[in-house]
Amino acid sequence: MAYRARWRPDGGRAAVAAVREHMPGCAIRGVAAGVHLLVLLPEDKDDEEVAARALDRGVAVQPLSRNRVVPGAPGLVVSYAGHDPARLSDAIERLGGVF
Repeated sequence: MAYRARWRPDGGRAAVAAVREHMPGCAIRGVAAGVHLLVLLPEDKDDEEVAARALDRGVAVQPLSRNRVVPGAPGLVVSYAGHDPARLSDAIERLGGVF
């Protein structure tokens, strides 16, 4: 129930639209789960480095590699639960600038 109270379908749509606009070449997974999405990065990116640089720009995301048991594609976990769509769009635009 706690997640349902924070869920915003408009936040998920805003996050997906912003990733498509500001992070071309990145695949999106997991948006249907309702609280976060996975942004798969191009193979030549280091998700730890991208997350650190994003934090320097005021955007906190988690590197997907921290959650893997076996090696896999680099990616970021982006939370959209409880965030205003405009705030999400701005944050993902800044995240896209890291590239």
